Amino acid sequence: MDPNAALRGLKELLSEPLNDKTASELRLHLREIGEQFEALDEWLAKGGFRPSEWDPDPMPGGPRR
Repeated sequence: MDPNAALRGLKELLSEPLNDKTASELRLHLREIGEQFEALDEWLAKGGFRPSEWDPDPMPGGPRR
């Protein structure tokens, strides 16, 4: 599991316009969001590291995980 990729994927899915989607496409889209969210949640619940975007940078300009 790459939590950084999962967060990027969620952000992309959530930023897509939904107006032009059919009901079927919308269901698939929402299912994808749910699956990505559940995978990230499970990863974090098992002690996995957070996406680097969520970690505060202890030193400005310092290395990120």
